[in-house]
Amino acid sequence: MKTVSLKLAKKLKANGYPQDAGLWYRIDKEDPNSEDVMLMNDPFESSRFDWCPSPTADEILAGLPCFVTNEQGFEHQIRIQKTEEEQWEIWYIYRWNDEDFLIGDEVFSDIFLADAAAKCWLYLKEKKLF
Repeated sequence: MKTVSLKLAKKLKANGYPQDAGLWYRIDKEDPNSEDVMLMNDPFESSRFDWCPSPTADEILAGLPCFVTNEQGFEHQIRIQKTEEEQWEIWYIYRWNDEDFLIGDEVFSDIFLADAAAKCWLYLKEKKLF
């Protein structure tokens, strides 16, 4: 089961992503560069470790809206695909007169679906689109 990277997990936490993940990064305060993932429902209190939720792709995708509305009032629908280059891509699209318009001209991509989904969630949160 793939979860988001530690870097994205920290950004999600800082930006208000729900803190109820089943997987958590355990960060050793004495060696903050070391990391491991533990399957836990509730991290235990410890003076030695910090904890950061590490959601899976399923958890993040379940929290993404099916539609978002841009500043002009156009509703964009979510699209997800895996490219021939083995990249996952997520974007929101509005189709008008046989032309596609991306919300913010953004496509969120990564070799891991969880990380692409996290990038999308962070963008939507930053732009207050949900």
